[in-house]
Amino acid sequence: MSRLSRFNAGLAVALALGGSASAAEVEVHGFLSQGLIASGRNAYLSPHSTEGSFELNEAGINVGSNLSRNLRVGAQFYMRDMGDYGQHDVSLDWVLVDYFVSEELGIRAGRIKAPGGLYQQIQDFDFLRSYALLPASAYDPTFRELANAYNGLAIYGSFELGGAGRLEYQAGAGDLSFSTGGDIAVNARGLGLPEPVAIESDYAAAAALDYYPVPELRIVLSAFHAHNFLADTGLKIDGGQQLGPFRLGDLVGLDTASVYAVAFDQHRTLLNAGVQYTAGPWSFDLEYRQDRHTNHRDWDALNDGDFYADGGYVGASVRIGDHWQVGGYYSKQWDRNDDRDGQRLASGTLSPSVAIGALRGKRSPDYQAWRQDVALGVNYFVSNRWIVKLEGHLASGTARLGFYNADTPASDRSEDWRFLVLKTSFSF
Repeated sequence: MSRLSRFNAGLAVALALGGSASAAEVEVHGFLSQGLIASGRNAYLSPHSTEGSFELNEAGINVGSNLSRNLRVGAQFYMRDMGDYGQHDVSLDWVLVDYFVSEELGIRAGRIKAPGGLYQQIQDFDFLRSYALLPASAYDPTFRELANAYNGLAIYGSFELGGAGRLEYQAGAGDLSFSTGGDIAVNARGLGLPEPVAIESDYAAAAALDYYPVPELRIVLSAFHAHNFLADTGLKIDGGQQLGPFRLGDLVGLDTASVYAVAFDQHRTLLNAGVQYTAGPWSFDLEYRQDRHTNHRDWDALNDGDFYADGGYVGASVRIGDHWQVGGYYSKQWDRNDDRDGQRLASGTLSPSVAIGALRGKRSPDYQAWRQDVALGVNYFVSNRWIVKLEGHLASGTARLGFYNADTPASDRSEDWRFLVLKTSFSF
């Protein structure tokens, strides 16, 4: 099944637009998922997961209609609860008008789901993926708010290439909308910072190519860019602050006559490359993701310097009869390309913000620079609308665990840990 046919992002808002469609032409669909996560040693997804937590659920409902053979409208409302993320707040996940000109060209306008790798646009639908939790190396659940959707225009289409297969494309641009209490605010709290007083971006752009040399093989390239992304906490750091006989700027490479904002202030670019091969009951995934941070002010206290976080995974699954599926993956990610082994992080020399933490006695272990995860799961299809998933994970490293372990110093988090996910999902 192709991405464009899977992503039925267009069905909705017909009810809001009025009487162009009869009641019989309006479609209503939705999904509901409830999970249990239990982890040992380190909290994951929920700060209460070490005790077992049911804070792992999501739901969505979309409505829509084909107003004519070429015009359709749609919208989806979405909510989730993942520890401190979501808290069951209902958001407008996407809403659009979709005009189909031809196989080669379609036009969308509204709040548009952004493309990203193999699963970004269908990550909410458990029936379309074998994994209970998508690999965090390519699909970080803490940054859904940043790259999930943009408000603007997009074009899409597909071309038959004769004996060379089929090529599908998407491209669009617009602006981003953020909630002051959303994912980015939760991430700031996880870093021990106040919630940002301002979150904004000049514009966003997204594009993707899906190439099918043969129907069983899919090759994906995608990019998402947030230009001048700013999340300002309102805090300031004085380079001239005295620390014993020294000034802060002299110790960590700052101008001692300047005051610096504690803020994300950067261009963010997410790049995905993936390959998926399906052969009968078998499916194989290989994907790489890069999250590039390009700062455009002299210094900020959260992500100082230009760098990228990256990672990837390899996964496989197999259907067994009508009701069973077994699958798993190996995933690894790094927090910064310039310190993959964590030695600069552990020594306190990675960046000014790390140096400040070291000066205050908050050193981090080297294994906070990376994380790897081996997952194995089994799925049971109760029906074509109801699925139950059980997935076990053996993890090593603690990169990006601070968001769930804010009350536990980095040095007290365990390098080797494990967690278990039990999840059931229903669609209609």
